[in-house]
Amino acid sequence: MKFDRQRYLEEMTRLFESARDQFLERTTDTVIFVISVWTDPDAAASAVSFETRAHSDAFTEMPGVPNDSPADFQFRDIAKCDHLSIPGLWEETTSGGCWNDLEPALNEAAEIAARVFASLPLEENATLGVNSRRDWFDQRWALNTA
Repeated sequence: MKFDRQRYLEEMTRLFESARDQFLERTTDTVIFVISVWTDPDAAASAVSFETRAHSDAFTEMPGVPNDSPADFQFRDIAKCDHLSIPGLWEETTSGGCWNDLEPALNEAAEIAARVFASLPLEENATLGVNSRRDWFDQRWALNTA
């Protein structure tokens, strides 16, 4: 099986919509400071996590410095998906070569995420981060920079 980029982006769009809807069902007064999107190519899975400023400040012990550890976000893995678009053990079987296809697709997915999450309550200068071959929170975009 080969990586199906179009299907991956469709799966990610549904993931983002699910994360948005689940967040809005859980809370009505929480403002998002950081959003994390990650894909694990060996597990053929992705997740979205949301972090608040208060939780981030408590975690980092440095007010205003975003927590960049998605595993420690207040709304960790608020939505997950298993991919049919990604071959199992993709990173292992390609010796990491999968990232040549996955990183650009993740960056395109981040653009979709920014549109889907624009309707959520975001802190001024909220951050969206996606993973890469280097780190679980690597590529970053500023959101809501009004």
